[in-house]
Amino acid sequence: MKTILATLTILAALQGKPVDLVPLADVGKAEGEFGWRGPAKGVLMVKANTPVKETLVFNLEAIAEEYDLTATIERLDKGTKSFHVGIITPGGTCSYEFDAFDATKCAVAMIDGQWGEMVDGPFFRKGKARTVTLEVRKAGLTVKADGRRFWSGKIDWTKTTTAQGIKLPDKNHLFLSATGDSWKVSGFALVPVK
Repeated sequence: MKTILATLTILAALQGKPVDLVPLADVGKAEGEFGWRGPAKGVLMVKANTPVKETLVFNLEAIAEEYDLTATIERLDKGTKSFHVGIITPGGTCSYEFDAFDATKCAVAMIDGQWGEMVDGPFFRKGKARTVTLEVRKAGLTVKADGRRFWSGKIDWTKTTTAQGIKLPDKNHLFLSATGDSWKVSGFALVPVK
């Protein structure tokens, strides 16, 4: 079933249509109380146990070079751990990390082994869902929060890598990752740019 969905998703992406990624989530079997669960009724849930990063990989390797990635994310507790939205870039994979450093900063993780320009946090608050959009372009990245520009900058995509502790099968996968706490993702979609 996942292979069929992935094929349909790639075909939709090539035609410039929005793609719902939640059905493509390969959650697997969570052990104990920690890990990803779902998708159930279009919702993904995760409870992460620090210092383990609970990473959910989306097996979607053929996407447009420029695209928008939108996720609706909610913090379910009063924690201070971070949440990554991982993107495929022209040079590999990286993420935008919300609520890094005990919910005090948000930034691209990582550029040339360093954090990108930091924006003050916290970003997520318990019980308040936020819709984030990452607009991936050849020249850089724009991050929108609830429809408003949150951060934008030029990026040399050949120098991007994933943050330490995030394990991916290879560098060509979209992903969601929690460094701790409990989270709900009620939407995750890709829109190729024509």
